Amino acid sequence: MIQKIDINTKIIFDKGSFDDWCVYIKQGEKKTAPKDIEYFNFFVNIAERYTTKKVYSDFVKIYNLVSETIEKKVLNLIINFAKNNYEKVDSKEVAINFIVIYAGMVAERNKKYAVLKERIKRLGMHQILILKMSPHIAANFSKGKKAKDLIVICEKLGF
Repeated sequence: MIQKIDINTKIIFDKGSFDDWCVYIKQGEKKTAPKDIEYFNFFVNIAERYTTKKVYSDFVKIYNLVSETIEKKVLNLIINFAKNNYEKVDSKEVAINFIVIYAGMVAERNKKYAVLKERIKRLGMHQILILKMSPHIAANFSKGKKAKDLIVICEKLGF
């Protein structure tokens, strides 16, 4: 288990179609793997209320702490800023979505053949929040592109 959100909601790693690094939200017995487009849409919507600068800044704080393992200090950071920096009505979903993307970045860091590692998630977040790209386009942007071309794009963007 990555993080227990409440009595019925947990975020976990489990087997996916490629490896054991698939992130799931488990609610009771129901288990779903959030797709990039789903949390990209969430972040775009929440940024309309809290500013893209704030949401992207919070994301970068998490991004800068990514390592090969899920770390309690990062989970605590996410939970604390979700509680303290977002309205109560949004804090649970903010925490869930930031934990999901954090776990996704840890998974990318551990994938044997992933060249961009967690930078691929940063590229998507930069595209939706800073470049105002649609979540659908950002979620599909890297498909079919060569890693070396994506690395050039990331480096031009400063990461």
